Amino acid sequence: IQVFSQCWFKENLNAGTMLNSGTFPTNNATIEKYCLGDDPYYCSIVGGLYFWGELMDYTYESGTQGICPEGWRIPTDLDWDILEGAVDSQFGIGDPEWETDDDWRGSDAGGNLKETGTGTWYPPNTGATDAFGFTALPGGYYVQGDFWGYPYKGYFYSSNTQYKYYRNVDWNQSMIQKGAGSGNPAFSVRCLMD
Repeated sequence: IQVFSQCWFKENLNAGTMLNSGTFPTNNATIEKYCLGDDPYYCSIVGGLYFWGELMDYTYESGTQGICPEGWRIPTDLDWDILEGAVDSQFGIGDPEWETDDDWRGSDAGGNLKETGTGTWYPPNTGATDAFGFTALPGGYYVQGDFWGYPYKGYFYSSNTQYKYYRNVDWNQSMIQKGAGSGNPAFSVRCLMD
């Protein structure tokens, strides 16, 4: 989908071979993912969950193709900043609001990116309009052998190599959160056209 100057995947990436919880991906030229509850059905609904090294295809360069298809790449932290400014009704692209880290940001960027309704999201799915067709889904996350956050949260990594920045959209929040990926959880991936 086209948002401002960017073209994004309309769905969470669902590529690769499913690993069972408790198994770790390796740099073996095979894309390896987790599916909620070790059930491939959930990957077909909300996409796979990928550790940061795996989604980067073990190439530590911001803006790399990673596991995205040819012509696409893992979005940088700046790419996410631009998307947030493009979809928020109060804080535009380049606003100082998007310079804050580890906090909820904007006014309604998260709501404008989320899928509407409560078919996938837990109620009330606050502020969800999917105004730009991004259709953010609550893929939750995987860490330390367990799955968390479904159907409440959707986490998306950037390719920022220093802090592994991510974005979080939430079931009861219209804003969007930027955080640093400590603890190496597996999150969802949205690819951006190169």
